[in-house]
Amino acid sequence: MPPDDLDRWVEQIQKEIIEEEIRRYNKYIVELFQNPKNWGKPPDDEISVWHAYEGNCGDPMQFFLKIKEGIIEKANELIEQRHTIK
Repeated sequence: MPPDDLDRWVEQIQKEIIEEEIRRYNKYIVELFQNPKNWGKPPDDEISVWHAYEGNCGDPMQFFLKIKEGIIEKANELIEQRHTIK
């Protein structure tokens, strides 16, 4: 298959997958999955409290909260997947 044909084929498959995800879930959920808003460690000045946890699968997880006057203003997560599900 020539490279241009392969690129077009890959683009078509990706488009079909996204369309199916939108049918199964909804556009907002698919957009969040593709562009997570609360992923990653925020700057230190935005962290009031954090907690590190290791899941049953062994993957390390960190959760970060920014709290102001007893109200959570921002929550972030950082999960490092080290294991595959069998």
